[in-house]
Amino acid sequence: MYEARRKEVGSRRRSAIEATRRILGRATPEQLARNRNENLKKLSLYRSFQDHSRIIAHFDLDYFFVQAQLLQNPEFRNRPIGAGSDLMIVNSTSNYEARKFGVKAGVSGIIAKQMCPDLVILPLDFKLYSRLSKEFHNIMRTEGDSFSCGGIDEAYIDLTKKLQKFVDPKYIRCHAVNGPCLCRLPRLEDLMSENDSYEEISTKVCEICNKEETEYLVELNFPPTLEELIRFIRMRVLVELNLTCSGGCAPTYPVAKVCSDFRKPNGQTIVLPEDFEDFNFSLKLNKFGGIGPVMSERLSAFEVETIKDAFEKNEQLSIILSPCQLDSLLSLISGLNGPPCIDGPLKNPSGKPCINDSDKYTIGHESTFTPSADPDYVFKRLEEVVEHAIYQASKEAKITSAISIKIKYEDHSIQTRIQGVPSLPFTDKDNIFTICSEMLEKCLGPSMRLLGVRFTVNNNETKIQERKVQNTIIPPTTKGTLGKKSSLAETNKVKKETNDRMSEDEVIRELMDAQGLSPVPKRKKINNS
Repeated sequence: MYEARRKEVGSRRRSAIEATRRILGRATPEQLARNRNENLKKLSLYRSFQDHSRIIAHFDLDYFFVQAQLLQNPEFRNRPIGAGSDLMIVNSTSNYEARKFGVKAGVSGIIAKQMCPDLVILPLDFKLYSRLSKEFHNIMRTEGDSFSCGGIDEAYIDLTKKLQKFVDPKYIRCHAVNGPCLCRLPRLEDLMSENDSYEEISTKVCEICNKEETEYLVELNFPPTLEELIRFIRMRVLVELNLTCSGGCAPTYPVAKVCSDFRKPNGQTIVLPEDFEDFNFSLKLNKFGGIGPVMSERLSAFEVETIKDAFEKNEQLSIILSPCQLDSLLSLISGLNGPPCIDGPLKNPSGKPCINDSDKYTIGHESTFTPSADPDYVFKRLEEVVEHAIYQASKEAKITSAISIKIKYEDHSIQTRIQGVPSLPFTDKDNIFTICSEMLEKCLGPSMRLLGVRFTVNNNETKIQERKVQNTIIPPTTKGTLGKKSSLAETNKVKKETNDRMSEDEVIRELMDAQGLSPVPKRKKINNS
């Protein structure tokens, strides 16, 4: 069933790519030149906001959950380890020994053990993760001019002023171990560089593994350079928390995050401003956040795989991508950074243009249950989720401007759907359930294990009431039980409202006329007389 669904999804993607290829083939040279001129103007505008004078660093703890578990279970070091459960709970992460067998985040415990029979799955301990994460973030706060949490195991810090004040060398004195025993940390090889020195203290047999270990007194030296400043922060995390982390440094947030993945584990990559343009152009697009497998596959079909490819074929991107996707990609091409934040907290680490819409947010509920493909069972679970979501949302707002559902299948693939609504009140439970049911009905088939419903609400609800929502009609329902169908008269009313709006083909006609392509024949309106 899952294989059939994957083939169906893959077939739809290929069909969409072929349709885009046909549209691209009909584009005239004049249209492509116009697209290129428009995109170059945007790039010029984006580059006017560049600020490559700053030093942005991104630090990422290596296989964090497993590293944390090994602090309490050192006997499992150098063995393939996963954190999670043997049952339905998936592995949250795995170490590099396990990843050699294909075990990674999102693989269920049962399947992971089939891939790697020697895999040891340790139970999750969120109290431990939370404590270590707070200590890690506290170190980042003290070392940076400003700080932004990138996740439980990630952080961005601005080192612009810190580097200017880094005049005298820094030192760290600590104990380290070496030898066949792997139970204790930090390891000597993880700390040492050519500027450091160490002295042997003692040799003994480990009480846990009965192997020999040698203890050293180490002095780490950090001359006043950017490379040594990054290493100093990483070594401080290792010495204080016994956790290795990787670091990346660049003039922009997106590239700094990419750099931190280059030399994992326990490594670092630094890109200076004078090398930024060449380095950025050499990066593959799928390394950046926001460019997932689907978009990457679509771009690869048109031989656009790197930032350089995207720049050279930017006139084609206007046809291949949506306007929102195009703007995001152009911001990456231009090396756009977030707004200045040296004197305040880091903002907009993704580097995308800042959107000032702080009043709008989503609220809802989701529930996990025994996997099932039975529609009756799934819709019963949906009704419960809708009730909980309405209860949660109605505490903070009275109306919603959009409803979205989230579905997780038994193979842990996720699908989401969203529908805009014209200021729908939470008291209209029948209509809300009908909308959610219609979206869910299109996703039935494989077994589902999770359902979620979220509402878009606004603190200033007068804005929602005044806003016109186009091309979205909510079919009215009669009073009664959840999901009751509307009457024939009300259905005709919906058709009449549909005809008063611009048809789908008319929208496509306008878009294609704007791109200089052949028009789509007009569709005749429904005659309700």
